[in-house]
Amino acid sequence: MLPAQAAVASGFLLYEQSAEALAKGGAVTAATREPAAVWFNPAALAFMPARGASVMTAVVHSQTTFSPSDGSAAVTSRPGNNVVPNIFAHAAVGARVHAGIGLFAPFGLAVHWPDGWAGAEKSLTTSLRFIVLNPTIALRLHDTVAVAAGIGIVRGDIGLATALPSITGGRVALAGGGWGHNLNVALLYRPWPDRVHLALTYRGRVPIALQGRADFSPEKPGFETIYADQGVASSITLPAIVTVGVMVRAHPRLELSAEVNQVRWASFDRLVIDFEHGTTPDRIIDRDSRNALTGRFGGTWSTSVPGLVVRAGTFLAQNTTPSTTQVPAAPDGNRVGVGAGIGYSRGHYGVDVGYVLLHLLAAASVDAPVGTYRSRVHALALTFSAR
Repeated sequence: MLPAQAAVASGFLLYEQSAEALAKGGAVTAATREPAAVWFNPAALAFMPARGASVMTAVVHSQTTFSPSDGSAAVTSRPGNNVVPNIFAHAAVGARVHAGIGLFAPFGLAVHWPDGWAGAEKSLTTSLRFIVLNPTIALRLHDTVAVAAGIGIVRGDIGLATALPSITGGRVALAGGGWGHNLNVALLYRPWPDRVHLALTYRGRVPIALQGRADFSPEKPGFETIYADQGVASSITLPAIVTVGVMVRAHPRLELSAEVNQVRWASFDRLVIDFEHGTTPDRIIDRDSRNALTGRFGGTWSTSVPGLVVRAGTFLAQNTTPSTTQVPAAPDGNRVGVGAGIGYSRGHYGVDVGYVLLHLLAAASVDAPVGTYRSRVHALALTFSAR
């Protein structure tokens, strides 16, 4: 279950790392009581039982449609059906100290366009996969306040394929990978425990230097020097994430939570692919990404059946890319998500199911190919936990 596959998300952030969070639109930073707090708010670990663990598998189906501005036929990307798994665990190491660890995929993207489409020289295939090993420590300063700090060890792998210029025909495939790390800190303040919680988390950006290979397959002879197989180098900086959240128990059976994330995508302004041979021109993919806000709201209702809860949530996220740099390799747009799910726990064990429908609103591109991108994503997650 460990090799995480890619999926479309905000920019390419995979925020909902549990079935509970998926069902609540991701609004769990101030309300999480599950081992996935390692990602959402590790400070919450300090108020949890002595030990716990969870494993999640999410199945993600995504598809993008491009509608040319000249009125010609729309083009649809190949449907993506990907699996995104993770595992989290935590344990008390002192009266007020908890240690936690997670192995998860917080960023990923997969877009596959058909051969010969209008934007083939810009993108045929894009695959971004990032896996994080995240140990963390949480300290309960007071019965109402806890803080946490951790480090993320990140492995990133990128694969790109494009058509070569029509004068040569054929295609080029690039693949590379690299390592990076970041720091994360968190705060949870519970002025009225289990009634009102306030949360603040920060995950630092992750610079990753990438090394890989380019495999050229020109169809016409005479371009062997320019388009020779060779090494490539690049770099990418994953964004910092700031989250502020609140939880309010409006009724003994109803828990409401809301939060705002700022994902600082401005750190990912362009992707420069540096080819080893000086005769091969470098490839530059401008993104001009901008910092984006996401608002999330969710609720949990405890039913009259012991251990059974129902959840629902929604979120609204800003587009990270202006129309001047909208590219088929990673089309983006303002998005609306709606989620729902259920959970059941008995004794030390629990199971949760969550579903979300994510709709990316129309996003125009003023650079070739000129037109409009629209995307839709379905995600279904299942989490097993023990504590």
